[in-house]
Amino acid sequence: MDKIFDEQYPNVAWWCQGQGWIELGRDEVSTSVTCVLDIEGLLWEGDGRYETVDEALSEADEFIEGWRSEHGHAPE
Repeated sequence: MDKIFDEQYPNVAWWCQGQGWIELGRDEVSTSVTCVLDIEGLLWEGDGRYETVDEALSEADEFIEGWRSEHGHAPE
């Protein structure tokens, strides 16, 4: 797998370049591994456990893809 990050997770890359940010890893506040946030706060939380980081990022990428479609930011 020699894909660069932007090719593997195009929506995550788009999100982190100006729309919001993503948090990976657990802390004492959240039980999820992955969170998608923007200036207004938490938009989505992933599961509490994944087999791989790829699985967690892929799920976040799918959420952001849906968010983009719903909010008029679908890729050209």
